[in-house]
Formats: sequence, structure tokens, C-alpha cells
Amino acid sequence: MRQRDRVERKLAGDRIEVGDFPASVLEAAQAAAGSHLRPVDGAADPNLMNAPSIATELAEKIQAYRPGNAAHVINLSLLPLTGEDADYLERRLGHGAVTVLSRGYGNCRISSTAVKNAWRVRYFNSREAVILDTIEVARVPAVARAAKEDLEDSAQRLDEILGVYR
Repeated sequence: MRQRDRVERKLAGDRIEVGDFPASVLEAAQAAAGSHLRPVDGAADPNLMNAPSIATELAEKIQAYRPGNAAHVINLSLLPLTGEDADYLERRLGHGAVTVLSRGYGNCRISSTAVKNAWRVRYFNSREAVILDTIEVARVPAVARAAKEDLEDSAQRLDEILGVYR
């Protein structure tokens, strides 16, 4: 039996970040992403209906995106899409490094893609059926960002906690 080197795990640091979305999470999403939609090899599937047009629109919006721009949202739930369309868009966007789960009246999964500033946002009902499916070109989708009121409330609570240690 070979003895393994023991690795000590130490806390590198603590920090409190104030903002509408954690910068470290955004950095992880961006670091794992490219700047263009992924190419698709081979001939176009004859069952594609709307995905090539959606991909063209996405490519244009992704290239034109600049910080501070309004989000560009494509509501896939309102469009006729074949299964092949959905697969095509998945291949073009790829999967990113970050998924955020927002719980409220239902679940919302916000997933980065393999393309910077392109996110998949899916809302689910209580039976986990998709009720809204979007692709958003934005720094961070609005649903993933903390509301101003939540930030103000958190600041007040943090000030109370820190007051105990002063």
C-alpha cells in the first residue's frame, strides 16, 4: 500500500462582495467562453426550421453587444422549433461553466453558454416542465441579478451584524 502525500487544505481568504451578481461567477462564465457561436459541421439537417435564422440573429447581437447595452432576448417558447432546431442551437451555443438556480414561484435555471454574453434562461413550473425558454444576450440576465431593494436590505442587515463586532 502506497502512502499518499497529505495535502493540507487552508482557507485562502474571505470576502464580502456587494453587487447585483457575483463578479467571480461572471468571471468564471466569461473565462470558459469564446466570442463566437460554434460552427456546425456537415450538411444542414432537412428538419431545421427556424434555428439557422435564430443563429444568424444571435451571431449579430453577440458581436454587437457592448457592456451597458439592453439585453436582447429571443423567446424560444413563442417560436415553432423542431427537435433538430433545439439540438442545432445547443450545438452552436455550447454549454458554459455556470448555472444559477433561482427559486421563487417556480424554478428558473440561468445557464451560461460557451459564448460570452449569451445565456439560456429556462423557467419551470412545479412539475419541472419548461414554461418559458429564452436565449439572452446580456452581461447577466436580469432575472439573475439582485434587485436594488434586496441590496439595500442586505446592506442594512450586514451593517447590523457588523455593529455587534464594533
